[in-house]
Amino acid sequence: MRTVGPDRTEVRKSTQQTAAVTTLRAVLLYLIALLAAVIVVPVTGGDYRRLNEIALVRWGLLFAGLGIQIAMEFLDFPEARWTDAGLVLLLLSYVCILGFCVSNLRTSGIGVITVGIALNAFVIAINQGMPYESPKGVGFHASVKHRPLEPGDRFTFLADTIPLGGPFQASISFGDLVIAVGLVEVAYRNSRQPRRARTSTPEEGENPETDSNAYELWLRESGNAVVNYNSLESVDDPGVVDKSRS
Repeated sequence: MRTVGPDRTEVRKSTQQTAAVTTLRAVLLYLIALLAAVIVVPVTGGDYRRLNEIALVRWGLLFAGLGIQIAMEFLDFPEARWTDAGLVLLLLSYVCILGFCVSNLRTSGIGVITVGIALNAFVIAINQGMPYESPKGVGFHASVKHRPLEPGDRFTFLADTIPLGGPFQASISFGDLVIAVGLVEVAYRNSRQPRRARTSTPEEGENPETDSNAYELWLRESGNAVVNYNSLESVDDPGVVDKSRS
């Protein structure tokens, strides 16, 4: 009697679900970063109403990039196309997300997020996928984005090699940490009143006019004639007709 093994479709679905769970666990880091961003506003004296004044543009690029990544994680993408079409779509998603970030660099904190995303995109591009090192005792299945860490991988210190315990049970990258810090910085910096440029005004008792002695010294060194600072006073000159006396 022949033992029938598990159907390949079922195995593929199980592997796909496990990879999706691994991604969701890593996303918990961003959820905690967002929670910290919400908490940091009142703790540091910020105002939530000022966050509504943030004017971000080109949201379509962000939604397109995130949509591509979500679809590639949860849809049945052929494993044989991971390294060609899959990699192209994955890098295209990062191009869209980076385009959104670059368009909003004037917003405080977006620059930090941009650096983190660029680091992740760089590692994926140079290794044809994000090298992933599973925490001890945690299973892992490769996906379009993640694959097991291999000896020939480059810049592995930027890959998903930082293990997280507790509820995470996943590994993250240095770029992920930078993005988390950037999210908190966006909330912190944009929730408070912007500093106004200070204009230097003379204090009480100060003479705002130029020091006459220093100015006279400068004229001497430059070879010019000494200026008579009392020239504004009336001078009795017989050649000058004073109309007020006539």
